[in-house]
Amino acid sequence: MRFIVDSMLGKLAKWLRILGWDTLYYNKLEKGGMIKIAQAENRIILTRDTKLLARRDLNKLVFIKDNNYGLQLREVLDELSLTIDSNKLLSRCLLCNKLLEKIPLEEVERKVPEYVWQHNRKYSFCSLCKKIYWRGTHVDKALQMIEYLDSGS
Repeated sequence: MRFIVDSMLGKLAKWLRILGWDTLYYNKLEKGGMIKIAQAENRIILTRDTKLLARRDLNKLVFIKDNNYGLQLREVLDELSLTIDSNKLLSRCLLCNKLLEKIPLEEVERKVPEYVWQHNRKYSFCSLCKKIYWRGTHVDKALQMIEYLDSGS
């Protein structure tokens, strides 16, 4: 499942990436550009733009009704009958969407804060934007949200 998300849905794009789905998000991409990318790459368009609903040439479009990103995510999961795959959680860069790679511990030591280095032994790395990821309190909060979503609430 591959998505392209319009500029009104930035938090939704981030959460889809947290869940491991290939999700493109361009803050300043015009509708025409988004449609071209969606069609060329076989992506589902997620939008809040009512004008796109009238387009007959868009058979892969989900109109997002809610303002709350958590409820938006629930809409996507329900509309497309998606289930959360725990093996794909936190597998994508939140900034650029690239799949993360494992990075050896010795390569991280001087690249993360001292406290992080002392309390974490597993790290992931984005080879495109060079961001290093580790399990911090933000991950625990994300997992709580995922558990809530997975329960179907």
